[in-house]
Amino acid sequence: MLVRTQPNARLHALAAVLVTFAGWALEVDAAGWRHLAAAIAAVWAAEAFNTAFELLCDVVHPDYHPMVRDAKDAAAGAVLAVSLGAAAVGVFTLGPPLWAWLSEAQAANSR
Repeated sequence: MLVRTQPNARLHALAAVLVTFAGWALEVDAAGWRHLAAAIAAVWAAEAFNTAFELLCDVVHPDYHPMVRDAKDAAAGAVLAVSLGAAAVGVFTLGPPLWAWLSEAQAANSR
């Protein structure tokens, strides 16, 4: 349901696919895969909780209310925080092998 109904979940799905492909292409080690898998799972869990919370708010209080708006914003902020943390994990995990690969490619091209 998330990917079908939530535009941000589609972005998370694309990011997860791209990170998985990058991890495979860069031959990430087992520890790196653990970090990447945990980060991906955390983002999906946060997105699922946020969606559930927003749907529940809409049922409990369908009319506009500033406190409901603030609660929804806080839940969305949690997804953003988890996503930024996952991005940092991605940079720390994929960055060094990507940098090494780019350096090798540059050295090969300069010969």
